[in-house]
Amino acid sequence: MGHPPDIDTHAARPPLFDTLTQQVKMRADEILAAACVQAEEIRKAALDMAEARRVESMEALHKEREALTQAAREQAYVEAERLRTAEQYKAVDEVLSALKRRLEALAEESDFESILLALLQEALEAFDRDASPGCNVIILIPPQFSDVCREWVRIHGARALHGRPAEVQAEPRLLDGVAVQDHACAVRVTNTLGERFAMLEPELRKRCVLALFGQEA
Repeated sequence: MGHPPDIDTHAARPPLFDTLTQQVKMRADEILAAACVQAEEIRKAALDMAEARRVESMEALHKEREALTQAAREQAYVEAERLRTAEQYKAVDEVLSALKRRLEALAEESDFESILLALLQEALEAFDRDASPGCNVIILIPPQFSDVCREWVRIHGARALHGRPAEVQAEPRLLDGVAVQDHACAVRVTNTLGERFAMLEPELRKRCVLALFGQEA
């Protein structure tokens, strides 16, 4: 048998086929071009979103660092204020302690006698306001000043005690002042330098802060 004759396929295609092929190719090119444009838009959008997230993350990190820095500054300020206040209290305490020691030393000096008698007169005046008219009076005094106090009572007692009988007793626990009481201990008035210092200490502390640091406590 012989071979069939060769057929020219190109010659056999009608013009309409070529037209459709060309249209399909053009449509495919259009779709591909649109896809490329869309892909580029997606890529740019992704890049923009990534950049926005990066900026947002950097801003958040910056704000966090700023917050931490601010918190650290505030903490440092609080700590500095605490240390400053502690140093002020320490300085004021030293001044008040020195004053208290000076008062304690004053009670051992020879001229404390006049101060003690002044404290006694104040105590008797306060005692007289609260005690009954006919009660017996006990005057408690540092032992080293007992004789001085008895002499003072002998001379001034009638007026100071308003006729009340008085007894002077040495009290070793009293170092810097006097105490006056009745026999029943219903009324007792203590008047010492230490007690007066304790009453004045809050005001003295304020004055010390003002004098040392130029501000009120």
